[in-house]
Amino acid sequence: MTARLFLIVTAILMSCFSLVVTVVPRWRMLQVAILLVAVWYLIAKEGHARRQALEAQRFKNAYDELDKQAKLIVKTDLELSRTQAELDKRITGLYTLHELGHLLQQTTDVAGLFARFDAVMLERLGFEKGCLGLLQADGAACEWKLAVHCPRETLERCAALLQQPALRKYLLNLKQPLLLTTQQRPPEVPPEFLKQLGLTSGVVARMSLPTQTAVLILGNETVFRTATTGDVELVAILVNQLRVAIENTTLNEELWDARRALELKVQERTRELAQANEALQRLSKAKSDFVSSVAHELRTPLTSIKGYASILMSGQLGKISADQAERLTKIDKHSNTLTQLINDLLDLSRLEAGKVTMTRQPIEVKTLFRNLLDVVKPQLEDKRLSLATDADDVTTLHADPAQLERVFINLLSNAIRYTPAGGRIALALRREGDHIVARVSDTGIGIGAQDLPRIFDEFYRANTAMNAEIRGTGLGLSLVMRIVDAHGGRIWVESTVGKGATFFLTLPLTAPSAADPQGAAHG
Repeated sequence: MTARLFLIVTAILMSCFSLVVTVVPRWRMLQVAILLVAVWYLIAKEGHARRQALEAQRFKNAYDELDKQAKLIVKTDLELSRTQAELDKRITGLYTLHELGHLLQQTTDVAGLFARFDAVMLERLGFEKGCLGLLQADGAACEWKLAVHCPRETLERCAALLQQPALRKYLLNLKQPLLLTTQQRPPEVPPEFLKQLGLTSGVVARMSLPTQTAVLILGNETVFRTATTGDVELVAILVNQLRVAIENTTLNEELWDARRALELKVQERTRELAQANEALQRLSKAKSDFVSSVAHELRTPLTSIKGYASILMSGQLGKISADQAERLTKIDKHSNTLTQLINDLLDLSRLEAGKVTMTRQPIEVKTLFRNLLDVVKPQLEDKRLSLATDADDVTTLHADPAQLERVFINLLSNAIRYTPAGGRIALALRREGDHIVARVSDTGIGIGAQDLPRIFDEFYRANTAMNAEIRGTGLGLSLVMRIVDAHGGRIWVESTVGKGATFFLTLPLTAPSAADPQGAAHG
């Protein structure tokens, strides 16, 4: 009862008491007073009891609220602790994956990749056991490449489970890592799967390799370490790292094997080429010796033929008729041609064998041009050809005079031979660095692109209508190239059919020193 109600009741009792005093005798008054006091006391006690009950209820409500808040705080703290533990576990796993990624990048063979994934690495990822097996396409037993804290019996039981068609098909089509617990599993996974592996929870993932499919199983055997969705995310990253590392390592191994095989082939081909080169050198020497021997053997009878023809032509053995003189002239002409051929063969053999010494000395360009013009002038006049010479600022060449004249005479004779009447021929020199470049050009028929690579080969002549009419041995340009090589230079040709040809050759600007091997014999 509230204080206000208590005051109202007290006022009513006092009013009743006053009324009683006026109408009731004194001995009755005392009884009434006692009764009123008792009533008042009972009413006051009832109010006090009610107040205590209300206070107790208020205290109980406050206690219940505090208990509820305490439980909420404890629950929140536990959830925060679990979240913090899960976060710490994930951060540790990510750091571990980062470190593992560096280690995998440094590994060059597939076996080494799995060796990196040891018990310490598995523990840091938050798992107690792990294994990785290759599923065979023909359904044969699983080939285990990785086993951490998984004894042989466990792997055999796992392999037997993986032979089940439903489970095998399910794992082969698995897109994302699968979380397995005693309460959570898909219907395709048999209930005894975790038990057979000695696990209470775990994560199963499929990894696609270039030629096979692998299954990775990671888990815990104690109930205090339960796999979570965070572990699924870590395993997804791990599978991707392993897949990329295996592919890269496989490619590196294939590349290394291919490189090694190529090196072995190159070594084998090098040996074969060396042997072929030695054989070619022997054949070349045998050819040179044969050519030199045959040329020497031919020179003696040819000299006799030429001598007897000269005696007959001189009339020392009697008067000869005009027809006989014509035949003897042809014999002499063809004898000269054969003599030139033999001389070319002998010179070519000597150059190849390194038996020709280039006596280098200064040559005045004016003198060289004058000597060349004296030799080719009759041929130029016969075909009405013009010869232009240009020495630029070159005044002296360092070479063997006789051999250098032979080079230019051969090139100019070829230009005259293959240039139609009325054409132009040019001989020019210019300085380029530490070399002199000589150029002999003409406005003749030119050389076909198919013939350019072989133009300096011995006995090679382009298959053209003009070559069929013009006699030649095919040795002139080979001799020229050998002489230029012996001087430490090089020669090449540029040509377009119908627009003429240009031969280029280089010669050192100055004579070589005594220490230079090119100052001696060349071949």
